[in-house]
Amino acid sequence: MLHACMFPLSLCRLFAVQEFLPGPRPDPKVQRRLMKHITKVICEQTGFILEEKLRTILSPMINTERNLIHIDAVLHVKNAFASFLSL
Repeated sequence: MLHACMFPLSLCRLFAVQEFLPGPRPDPKVQRRLMKHITKVICEQTGFILEEKLRTILSPMINTERNLIHIDAVLHVKNAFASFLSL
């Protein structure tokens, strides 16, 4: 089972709350909840990118695992598309 703190470090840095809020560091629980919410929204908005085969494989997994793999697939598509455009 994956935990919220196991998201890729690049995503954690990308959505790090402390970079946007001046003052003391926010509560780690709040950061984890925010990270879960952000990944959920990304997964909901990019569901059309996943193939049906991958959706079938992901269906028995828990939400955290499913979202992590979903975001990984979305980032691979983004990188492939960026590589294609740079040709």
